[in-house]
Amino acid sequence: MTTKLQNYIQLAGQTAAQVTKNPQNWVGFLNTVSNVYRYTFPDQLMIHSQRPKATACTEFDLWTRRMNRHIRRGSKGIGLIAINRNGYPKIRYVFDIRDTELKRNSASLFQWRYKQEYRGIVTKALEEQFGVSGEKGLVYQLEMIAVNMANGYWENFHKDIMYECEGSFLEELEEPEVSVEFRLTAAASISYVLLARCGFQPEKYLKSKDFQYIPDFNTQRIIKVLGAAVSEYSEQILRTIAVTIYNHEHKILVQKPDENKADVVQEDATKESAIVENTQEDATKELKSTTTEAVQEDTAKEPAAAEATDTENSIHNNSDAEPVRQEPQPANYQVGDTVYLEDTAYEITKIDMYDVQLRDPSQRYPIFRVESKDRLNDMLQHDSRNAKPAHAGYRRTSSHARYRSRSGHI
Repeated sequence: MTTKLQNYIQLAGQTAAQVTKNPQNWVGFLNTVSNVYRYTFPDQLMIHSQRPKATACTEFDLWTRRMNRHIRRGSKGIGLIAINRNGYPKIRYVFDIRDTELKRNSASLFQWRYKQEYRGIVTKALEEQFGVSGEKGLVYQLEMIAVNMANGYWENFHKDIMYECEGSFLEELEEPEVSVEFRLTAAASISYVLLARCGFQPEKYLKSKDFQYIPDFNTQRIIKVLGAAVSEYSEQILRTIAVTIYNHEHKILVQKPDENKADVVQEDATKESAIVENTQEDATKELKSTTTEAVQEDTAKEPAAAEATDTENSIHNNSDAEPVRQEPQPANYQVGDTVYLEDTAYEITKIDMYDVQLRDPSQRYPIFRVESKDRLNDMLQHDSRNAKPAHAGYRRTSSHARYRSRSGHI
C-alpha cells in the first residue's frame, strides 16, 4: 500500500472522529453533505476534510470531455478512496466546479435551487413518494419525512445497530436508550441536510440540543452506520425534489413556442449537465453498494447467528410448555403524566399491557421511548419525584407545553 493511500485512509478515520466530536463539528459536516448529497458517506467525509465548501464534484475526464470545461492550472484534486476490481483500495480524484473554467460550447451545469414558486409541485411530489402531507408547509413536511426515515431505519436494522455499538459510549446504554439517541440524531441530521439544500436556514429550526448525542457515536463502526443512514436517506429525498424541479423547468422551456431552437440547445446542454450528476451516481454506486454491504456484512455476522438461535429456541420453546407471562402489577401513572427517568422528564403517551411508551417533551421530534412496565417501575424508584400517587403526585403535562419553540441557534 502506497504512502499516499495510507495517508488518505488515515485522513478518513481522523475526519470521522473529528466530525462527531461535538454538535458544531457535526453541523459543519452536514452542510457539506447538503451540497454533495449524491456521494456516499465515506466520500462525503473525504470531501469535507479537503474541500468543505465544494458544491459540484466529478472526475477530470467528465469535466474536460463531456462538459467541455477547462481545469484551472494548479488545481488540486480531491482524493477519494475507491475499491478496484480486485477488491483493493485505490485513490481516485474529483474536482469541484470552482476548479473549472468555461470554454466555447461548454455544457451548462444544472444545479437546482428551491424557490417558493415550486412549493406546490414539490410538496405534492414528496407526499406521493413518502406519504407525508405538505399542508403544514415544506419545512414541516421535510422534518416529518426525516422522522419516518429514522424510525424505519431503526426498525429494520436495530439488531445490527446494537451490535455496532460495541466499544462506543452507546454500548453502556440499554436498547431503549440507544433507540432514542440514534433516531433523534438521525432525524435531526437528515432534516438539517434537507433544509440546508433547499435554502432554508436550518439553524432557525434546530438547536445544539438536537445533536447532543453525537459524541456518543465515537467509534468507526457506529459512525459508519449513522452516516450511511443520513447520507442514503437524504439523497433519496433530495433526488425527488431535484427531479421534480428539473421536469418543471424543462416543461416550461418546451412550452415556449418562439424558442424552439433555443429549447433544443438547452435540452442538449441540460442532458450533458445531467451527465455530471448521473456520472457521480454511477461512480459512487459501487462504493455505496460496497459501503452498505460492508455495514450489513460486518454487522450481520453475529446478529444473524443470534436471529437463527432465537428462531430455533422459539421452536423448542413452543414444543415445551413455556410458562405463561405474568401480567405486571398496575402502576400509579396514566397517559399524560410526567415521570422522571435518569433525571429527565418524560411524558407517558401510551400504556399497553406489558409496555409503556414515553416521550421527552423537550425534544423537537416525536421520537418515543418504550420500556417494559416491570423495568419502568424499577426505574421510577430512583427519583423521589416519582414517589407520589398518580392523581396527586405525577405531574400532568399540559398540551401547550409539549412542543418547544422553533427558535434558537446552533
